Amino acid sequence: MREIYHWVDWFGELSSKIANHEPSWLAERAHRIPWKDGDEDAPLLRHGDENIDPFSFIYSLAAHHHARRRVYASVNEAFGLSSKLPLDLDEAFIFPTPPLVTALFHNKGVGNPSLLWRLFRSAVKGIDAVSDEDFMLAQEISGVAIKKLTQALFLIKQVSKPSRRAENYVLVIDEINRANISKVMGELITLLEEDKREDAENEVTVTLPYSREQFTLPNNLHILGTMNTADRSIALLDTALRRRFRFEEMSPKPVLLKDAANRTNVDLPGVVSAMNERLEYLVDRDHLIGHAWFMDTNDRSGVDQVMRYKIIPLIAEYFYDDWSKVQAVLGGTDDFVKGEPLGPPPGLDSTVGEDRFRWTVQGTFAEDAYDRLIAGHPNDGTEQCATSPRAFASGSTFPSGRTTYPSVLRIAFTR
Repeated sequence: MREIYHWVDWFGELSSKIANHEPSWLAERAHRIPWKDGDEDAPLLRHGDENIDPFSFIYSLAAHHHARRRVYASVNEAFGLSSKLPLDLDEAFIFPTPPLVTALFHNKGVGNPSLLWRLFRSAVKGIDAVSDEDFMLAQEISGVAIKKLTQALFLIKQVSKPSRRAENYVLVIDEINRANISKVMGELITLLEEDKREDAENEVTVTLPYSREQFTLPNNLHILGTMNTADRSIALLDTALRRRFRFEEMSPKPVLLKDAANRTNVDLPGVVSAMNERLEYLVDRDHLIGHAWFMDTNDRSGVDQVMRYKIIPLIAEYFYDDWSKVQAVLGGTDDFVKGEPLGPPPGLDSTVGEDRFRWTVQGTFAEDAYDRLIAGHPNDGTEQCATSPRAFASGSTFPSGRTTYPSVLRIAFTR
């Protein structure tokens, strides 16, 4: 592939000059080229100047690869090209299988020169400028067909590569740490590094296993992988994959909930910040509540739904159903979860063992429940504020978390 791309500048400059001039200009210069060693005219010149179209000219150059030192040097001079003349390449320097004979796209004078010139000029502007209709009509010219047309377009359309590469493309792989990396990446794992991309210093090509085609990774493709830090499988990421990406932490941003707070009349930034402060103390910074949970809420009822069916079960999972800590994260009040003492079964001494509680989620949340969650006022009348870590530190060992939840905390990979 590197050998092919060495031709981009030369053929690009040549194609641009042809496209910017009239057909007579190309015909006059085509006669200057020593296509043959003797006096015999080349097939390109046998059907009149009006039938010397740019596709036939380009294809004639490809067919004369065996005499490129004579022919291409003359082209360089006749067209006044400033790009480096690519001569020191192997026999397959243009096409994988160079053409053996010249293809005349004008079908020996009975073709459609105006169509060929229009198609050529649009191809020079960029492959996106090529009309589907013109492309299909050109294939109908006798003796041309799809293979010869696409071979001729191959070098012409390289002119559009710089503008195409100016656009960045992003491939996002969600939950990349849960994937089978060898199956997702395949041969790409070798090409991900910057110096092994297309046109890079150490460009590498691989052979695709099914099509057997040569492939390299363009340098304008950026691959983003996402994962949740609460997922312990993050530690099992392949070392080769880690080496090819940078890791960027995407922490919760409660400030983004200002619009949702205005819609719901609930201080959502304060609610998320207060819960996360307590979670970071009790568990760790990898198990925080993401702002995305509340982004789509439109009223107080929607906030209650998220809290009841998503946030509270999530926090309970973090603490392995130790509901006293769940209550502490929620402000230490009975506004969200409430524990009722359980008496011992008959026959057991009530003074033996620890107190037991039946914990339930409240059927409705009090009007000021979220304000009290932020403030952290316990219901037992003590002055100690639950926003202080000491208010609910128990001395037990806290779990590091087991499962992944959307929008908790994400790591973004980028090249």
